[in-house]
Amino acid sequence: MERFRCAALLGVRGVHRKEAAMAFRFLVVDDSVRIQALYRSALHMGWPGAEVVAVASENEAIREATGDRWDLILMDAQLSPGSGISAILQIRAAGVSVPILFVSGDDESVLCAARDAGATDVRHKPVPVSELIALANRLVNAS
Repeated sequence: MERFRCAALLGVRGVHRKEAAMAFRFLVVDDSVRIQALYRSALHMGWPGAEVVAVASENEAIREATGDRWDLILMDAQLSPGSGISAILQIRAAGVSVPILFVSGDDESVLCAARDAGATDVRHKPVPVSELIALANRLVNAS
């Protein structure tokens, strides 16, 4: 396996990325264009050349997640309209097993609800860029 390209820059040691003939594909679900841009930038730091698609609503998240192949879904709690937890429930009910990293600025009960709904991992906002890349890398390599 190829060493994670940003490991030295980010101070992350021993991180590897899975080998694939195709570019990595990430789905970012957040109703803030600013946050979408931040996540897109972070994911491109970790995976230059990756395809990052961003959507803002629950319905768009479900349509994209169930309609295509993704290496990781990065899901926010509050969507406009809808909710990340409801989206996760519907994505999992459709049989999609892609890792979902759920992020929220809400209290611990929302993070627990997301895990119960089927999120692979949960984090409280804000998530530092280095941690986001390391988490995404771990989830992608585990799948």
